[in-house]
Parts: sequence; structure tokens; C-alpha cells
Amino acid sequence: METNSGLRPADVRQNNLASVLGVLRRGSATRSDLVAATGLTRSTMAGLVSELAELGLIDEVSSAATGRPGRPSPLVRLVPGAVAALGIDVSVTRLAVGLVGLDGRTISVVEREGDRTADSPESTAEAVAEMAQRIGVGGDGAPILVGVGAAVPGLVRGRDAHVVLAPNLGWTDVAFADLVRTAIHQRLGVLLDVSIGNEADLGAMAEARFGVGRRDRNVLYVHGDIGVGGSIVVDGARLPGASGYAGEIGHMPVNPNGGRCRCGSVGCWETEIGERVLLERAGLDPNSGNSGVKKLVVAAEGGEQRALDALAENGRWLGVGLAGLINILDPGLVVIGGLFGPLMPYMSDALDAELVARRFGPDERVASVVAAEMGTDALLIGAAELALTPALADPAGWLTIGG
Repeated sequence: METNSGLRPADVRQNNLASVLGVLRRGSATRSDLVAATGLTRSTMAGLVSELAELGLIDEVSSAATGRPGRPSPLVRLVPGAVAALGIDVSVTRLAVGLVGLDGRTISVVEREGDRTADSPESTAEAVAEMAQRIGVGGDGAPILVGVGAAVPGLVRGRDAHVVLAPNLGWTDVAFADLVRTAIHQRLGVLLDVSIGNEADLGAMAEARFGVGRRDRNVLYVHGDIGVGGSIVVDGARLPGASGYAGEIGHMPVNPNGGRCRCGSVGCWETEIGERVLLERAGLDPNSGNSGVKKLVVAAEGGEQRALDALAENGRWLGVGLAGLINILDPGLVVIGGLFGPLMPYMSDALDAELVARRFGPDERVASVVAAEMGTDALLIGAAELALTPALADPAGWLTIGG
């Protein structure tokens, strides 16, 4: 909407700039396309495009010939790499840091693989700062940096960005945002806002805005690695729960005779489908992380029966848990990400069989189950989205004052 009686002119302009930027984040567009997408007038759009161009966020380039008479309309596009956020993915077997642009694409990424359970929050924050320096944060020619976002496998308290509990990392009540802010300031001399989010919530955010979930408003996202997390999107908004911790589906009890979980309970879903148990079933080192998963995929591709059986068993338990969640939540789409995404071709038959056997209700209630599109960058992109929020809501204000 171009006008709103409840808003001041400055607020209307801010909202209009944000709307135009939001359209362009989905792809380049002509001015006519932008008018159609936003409902704004051509004269208003001209002013908004000029202002965003002066801020260095967009430019106009020649478009390909259409074969129709007349000169093709130029395309308005985001300037690649003009503004970015720093995304951090903290997992048990991987630490990754990347610069992510307004278009949701990674500009540069550095990562370290290996078991991180012995690393303290302080040493992790210091490693993040060192990795940020390696990818050029604070250097000449670097993008304007909006802030920092981090994805963590555990419970994150929104009001102060504390990691309340991350059992697979061994963290309890950690002020990780403060640690990262301090480490980056000490090493690079820049003071940035740092936001923290649960890894599955941020993976779901990335898939909802740029990936396979962008056309659905009711989505269940399941993220797997050492642990298993989830995010529930209802009518386009995350379901937070009473305490803000909804989505800890990995700790849903599925097997009373199962193994002990790192959370202290027995038979949690992640003890039946997590990375360690999958590798152990396949006869591989359960602590070998990504390299072990790659060996498993190679073995499965080669037809090795033990590898195929391990993946089928994982698919069966994945189906057991998903069937219950689908019956309760009735999502339109289930997105399987993290470790599970690339393994879906080997798990889908066993998974589908469980869903059919345990389905409650008519055929039209069946949710589509698909692999995530964003791959290993999903958590970096989701974390960066969290940090980009202020600039996306008020691009002119942030760049003029905050930037």
C-alpha cells in the first residue's frame, strides 16, 4: 500500500523502500514489474528506485531483447555484494563463517571440520573472529556489514540471545552473542550487533525465503546432523511455543527401549536417526562426522548392502517420527535438511512406507516430504537473514545512521 492513514509520511516511505527491496531479493525486475508487485504508482517507484540506487543497494542494467518492438526495459537489480551480513554455523562437527548478501547468496565461506565438543564457547567465539578476518571483514573493498547472526544447535532465549542449553555442544546458559561481539571487536576493531538463533529455525527461514519452502505457508522443517531439530511454520510464521523453544523434535520420545540421549532422556528421536547412530549401523566410525557420511554415500552408491540397510533403517525411524508430527501439525510441506537432505534418495522408500502405514485421515491430508534445496549453506543464510533484519526493514535509515 502506498498510503496508510495510521502512518507518518516517513514511515510510509520506509515501508515502501522495504517492499521494493523485498521484491528485488527474489530476483531482478523492471520498474513495471515493481509497480505491479507493490501496488505503488510509477512516479513513486521512480523516486524509490533512485533513492535505493543512491544508497548503493541497487542499479539498473540492460535486459535481453524480447523480440518485441521497442527498446527493452532495463532491469533493476541488487548490487552484488554491496551489503552483507556475517553468518555463523556452530555445529558439533563443523564451524563455518560466511558473508551472505541481500540476495541470500554466500559471497565467501570458510569452515573447519572436526569434533568441537571439547571447544569452549570462548574459544569458539575467538575462532569465529579469526575466520571472519580471513574472509575480509573490516578490510578494504569489503561489503558494508549489517551485523552477525549465528545458528546454534540448542535452546536460544530470544530476549538476550543466550544459549540456554545446547546438549550436543555441552553448553549451558552461554552469552554467546556477547562473546562473538567482543572477539570480533578485539580482533577486527569493528563493533557489530550479534543475533543468535536455533539452527533448525534458521534453516527453515533460509528454505522459506530462498529455497523449496518459499511457496508454502504451513511447513515442518526437520534438520539433522549429530542432533535433530525442527521448526514449525504456521500460516507463514514460526510457531514459537509458550517459552519460545518450540521445535525441539529431536527430543520427542519414540523408543522406550532405545539408547540414552545426551539430553539425559532415553529413546529420543535423535538417538534413532542422528548422524552417530546412522554411521554406527553402517559399520563406520560414529564420530567421523562429514567424512564418515561421505563414505556412507559412496558405499550406498556402490550398492554395499550394509550401507543400504543402515539408510533404510534410518528412513524407517524418520518415518515413525514424521508420521506423528504430520498427524498432529497437518503441514502442507515437510522439508528435510541438514545431514538428511542428500540421503533422502536412500531413505525415501522406508520413510514413505511408515507414513502410509501410520497416516491418519483422508488422502488429501498427506503432506509432501521433500529434501531441502539450500544444502550446507542453509544455516549460514538463515543466520545472516536474522542479522539483516534491521537493514531490510529500514534500508535508508540503517545505512544513513546505523551503517
